[in-house]
Amino acid sequence: MRRNPWRRALLDGNFARRKLPLRETEYCIWDTELAGFSLRGRPTGNTYWFVRLRLRGKHRRITLGRSDELAAELARAPARRLLAEVALDGLPKRAVVKSTPIMSDFVETYWGDLSRVWKASTTKRNWNAWKTVIAPTFGAMRVADILPADIHRWRDDCAGTREGLFNRALPVLAALVKYA
Repeated sequence: MRRNPWRRALLDGNFARRKLPLRETEYCIWDTELAGFSLRGRPTGNTYWFVRLRLRGKHRRITLGRSDELAAELARAPARRLLAEVALDGLPKRAVVKSTPIMSDFVETYWGDLSRVWKASTTKRNWNAWKTVIAPTFGAMRVADILPADIHRWRDDCAGTREGLFNRALPVLAALVKYA
């Protein structure tokens, strides 16, 4: 079945402002640039922007607004967004990273939970390792932003002069990151 050429056009503001012919039934004029974007004409003379899409096997028509109230460019943007969302439906989404606390706030809040299994002397030694060795480097960073590369850089900075402090502080940092 051949499509009539009058059913397809570049839908821009000029086309929508034209006086479209009145018909007895509803009709659609499809956009030549954006598949699924259309202008629907009603027997009353009103025209509406809409997008037709297939979501999980079902066809849907989503009306975006009247053509005299909504410019073609402003109707085309949500149409593109809706079509993109449908095209990506079912694909894995990027994990949303929640806002994580700064490491120093995290340590102050959860130190009691972390140190409850340690002896008093171990708790004191680990707190000193946090204050003197770990906090100057990682205290201002967000917990989720600490990467292995940062830990390697920290290790390299401690090489030669503070290796013993690094060796005692590394398990403390590992416990903090694991608990986070």
